[in-house]
Amino acid sequence: MPGVYKLVSACLSEEAVLRPTFEGLRMDFLKELKKDKEYINVIKQLAGSNKVLCAVLYVEKLGLDGFRISDYEEIYGRSKVKLGNTCRKLAEFYTSLGNYQKAKEYGNKALQLCESINEEGHYYTAQVYNILATIYTNLQEHHKLPYCLRMYKKIIKAIDKKLDADVALFYHNAALYHMREGDFDEAIACCEAVIRAEYRPQGKLHIVTVNAYSDLVQAFLMVGNLRGALEVICEIKELIREDYGGDHDFHAPFDEFLKYLHSKNAASEDHIKRFINLGKQLHESGNNEESIIHLLKTLDLSKEQHNISSKLLGELHHNLGIAYHKLAKFKEAKYHLDNSLAAFSEVQNPDDKKIETINALLLTLHKHDK
Repeated sequence: MPGVYKLVSACLSEEAVLRPTFEGLRMDFLKELKKDKEYINVIKQLAGSNKVLCAVLYVEKLGLDGFRISDYEEIYGRSKVKLGNTCRKLAEFYTSLGNYQKAKEYGNKALQLCESINEEGHYYTAQVYNILATIYTNLQEHHKLPYCLRMYKKIIKAIDKKLDADVALFYHNAALYHMREGDFDEAIACCEAVIRAEYRPQGKLHIVTVNAYSDLVQAFLMVGNLRGALEVICEIKELIREDYGGDHDFHAPFDEFLKYLHSKNAASEDHIKRFINLGKQLHESGNNEESIIHLLKTLDLSKEQHNISSKLLGELHHNLGIAYHKLAKFKEAKYHLDNSLAAFSEVQNPDDKKIETINALLLTLHKHDK
């Protein structure tokens, strides 16, 4: 049996369990154990070495419907702390799979075990409340959220818990809840709490911070604060580019937000100025094609704003000219640089240095024409 135990342990390691799929599981082997009625011995072996999570999942994968959590309690005796923590991990695991009903079952059992051993104030009890909040959010059982959020906050405050991924998840759940309830000030405060913490465990921007920025943009859009939303988008996209470059998946939700802002025709001069600044950031970080797509959309918006200043129009064409020049698209670059000079010529006090820069760039284009 020791050899069997080791093999099952390897098949059902915690590392494998917490992935989205049971990659590498030896189901043929596990089924053989079931056929030979060896599973009780394997469970006891796993229990004896505190491989609680492995034991639970072993039973799950074999589909032993007659084997309940109460049976684990008999096997583990006083190890309810470990069993409770196991149930929490299973709740997290099934949440990652989108099986929220199964996750809810394990989450509630984890909470019962914590309460039965008077561990209401322990941090892993707070983690149970946190995952239950996520589960209830996805099941739209919103009436159960306030209690979970309140209890989690009470525990982490009592133990002075610093922000990490778990605490950030709490703020995410709380922000979504407050937005749903129409309390946008509280929602924004939750997002800003995560952003201020600057959680960078590997020296780089973490997904929890990206999610907080996304929640913040959503809150601003829901109250019609397009300017605030755009400022946040520009800030986070720059942070992502600094740490991961211009092609990382982290950009995706904010690119969608930008498309939404464009579709809303947010064509005030202030918005156009911010759009231009974002386009400038893009080509300065080497994302020239993305910059051009963004700036051309901004150019379309500017045409709807009949009173847009000549200075702003000159800036828009100037940045388009630079981006095209970097891509060696000299015809398009010349077109926009010429338009930039034309716009700046109508400015009362033009920036002479900028005009010199544009003329110098045009001079290089004339060389390419020869």
